[in-house]
Amino acid sequence: MSYKNLEIWQLAREVAIEIHKMSLEQLPKFEQFETGSLQDAETFERIHLKCELPGNKLNNFIKHFER
Repeated sequence: MSYKNLEIWQLAREVAIEIHKMSLEQLPKFEQFETGSLQDAETFERIHLKCELPGNKLNNFIKHFER
């Protein structure tokens, strides 16, 4: 079984691609390579929501093996 078949990997890949596209299309040019600030609250909130589901699934996956 390949890791690429895991649902968490597929979700993380989709989110990474979507965030990358969003950063190229919606962030101001001066923030494209900025690592310390994301001042547009709406864009930050969308990125945060996109990361929340895969993050929760990853946490549950890890907890399963820590038992």
